Amino acid sequence: MTDDNQHLHKRIQELEAAAIEQARVEHLIQYAAAGQDLGRYMALGVLYVDPSTRQIVDTNDATIELLGYTRVELLNRTLDDLEIAVNAASTQDGIHSRMYTATYQHRGGYPLTISVHGWLLKRNDRELMYYRLADDSLHRRVWYELQRREDEGSSFQQKLTTLNEITVELSKIESFDTLCFHVIKLGIERLGFDRMGLWLVDTENQLMRGTYGMDEAGNMRPEHGQSWSYVGQQVYAFISGKSDKPLIFDDSPLYNDKSQIIHYGWQVTVPVLHGQHCLGTLVADNYRHNRPIRNFEPELLRLYGITVAHLMELSRSREQATALHVANQLAYMLTEFITNIGHDFRTPLATINTNAYLMQRSNDGERRQKLATGIQAQVKHITTMVDRTLEFVAFQRNPMLTRTTVDLANLLQGVLHKHQSEITAKNILVNFTVDPTLSLQADNAYLSHAVNELMDNAVRYTGERGQIDVEGMSGSHSVTIRMRDTGVGMDADTLKRIFDPLYRGDEARTKRHSGLGLAIAQAIAAAHGGRIRVESTVGSGSLFEFIIPLDGHTQA
Repeated sequence: MTDDNQHLHKRIQELEAAAIEQARVEHLIQYAAAGQDLGRYMALGVLYVDPSTRQIVDTNDATIELLGYTRVELLNRTLDDLEIAVNAASTQDGIHSRMYTATYQHRGGYPLTISVHGWLLKRNDRELMYYRLADDSLHRRVWYELQRREDEGSSFQQKLTTLNEITVELSKIESFDTLCFHVIKLGIERLGFDRMGLWLVDTENQLMRGTYGMDEAGNMRPEHGQSWSYVGQQVYAFISGKSDKPLIFDDSPLYNDKSQIIHYGWQVTVPVLHGQHCLGTLVADNYRHNRPIRNFEPELLRLYGITVAHLMELSRSREQATALHVANQLAYMLTEFITNIGHDFRTPLATINTNAYLMQRSNDGERRQKLATGIQAQVKHITTMVDRTLEFVAFQRNPMLTRTTVDLANLLQGVLHKHQSEITAKNILVNFTVDPTLSLQADNAYLSHAVNELMDNAVRYTGERGQIDVEGMSGSHSVTIRMRDTGVGMDADTLKRIFDPLYRGDEARTKRHSGLGLAIAQAIAAAHGGRIRVESTVGSGSLFEFIIPLDGHTQA
């Protein structure tokens, strides 16, 4: 074939390819004009390739549609059979990563210009090269512009409005842990992400540490015990300040909380960035509904990450102020504690000393046993005082919650059971009114502890044949545990101080208790974003309401 013939042949091929491309563009425009969903054009092609043989071992539907081959035809080819021209590979951050532009041969005989991003990963314990293919053709660019206009004209604008609303809501949350919980909860419920997780950077140990995520069944899941090294991982680009662009993976392995691959789909990871400082990462994927990624979602998640970072810094500033308050409160407690030793420890220590002296002088076995029992009771009282003080201090320093779905009726029944012997001994009537279907997201152990303190208070101050009403109810914004008793009640001065650590209304200390129970209960309520409300009248009893907001915002 002469040079002129070769040139003519090449020109004909180019014209044929242009005609095919024009037909594809016209079909796309007609498809969009008919109001059809453009989501089918959104997925990126994916190839899994054996790095030693270059054999294609797996692909996805988007690649099949992009290149025109069947799955079987692709799996019988090597990457070299498809790629006509390739640039040199590059290595970045210790990860073998290839980014280049290649010409791929469509099954119909015409070339396609493809942007390729490939990197090495493990799949089913096998090392493979993962290649993500993005069509750079006119068809793809037209689709992108159509999709961008559609997104920016409707969904994206709506989501930005929602993001602004969420920012206002999250800014009201004071507890850092509660903030992390609702970042995921609202990101899924309000921004429409399928499944999410929030990881925090631990630069000292070079780890990413978990906070909260969503499990495979669609339930919120605490992930505080999970961690993984970011060394050599792509998120290191965020931590080192080299990049703030979303990491987008299509047909990527999706994992459960045991690091097991449970599915393949898209995944987007963005930095939680405060200025130049990366606090962590937000991750979203499509495991639950397996829908295509929407064009604006990576950018929406990136903006959410910036918002979350700002709120985290705000929360930490609040916690520093709270820590100062706690330090002052602990100093006050220490003063009160030392003062109370004179009242609370002097009597039991005197009793211990007297009983020990009498035991030394007595040969009567029964009397010695009675004196020893008295000593044990006084030691138990002192130990309880010390333990409750240490417990309160520990919770004030680190109120870390592990939220799960709590069956409220079951929790309240358990608390009642602990006090049943005292209730029976005093012939107290208990009215129990709790919706058996009522549940909430809370730390089961801490919530049980707080309610136990309220019940202990009610039983202690309710006399013979009195009454205690226990109720659990759900409102539009909160869950309320209500406890009403017919006990001695409190005056106005006592009401103002009952949540102060070590405060007791019975200054004569005729009733032995630590003076920390209600302070602990209030601290637990605050850690959940809630509060305890009290009403009381001397001689007519008291009403305690433990209120936990459903949205996690601090109650006024």
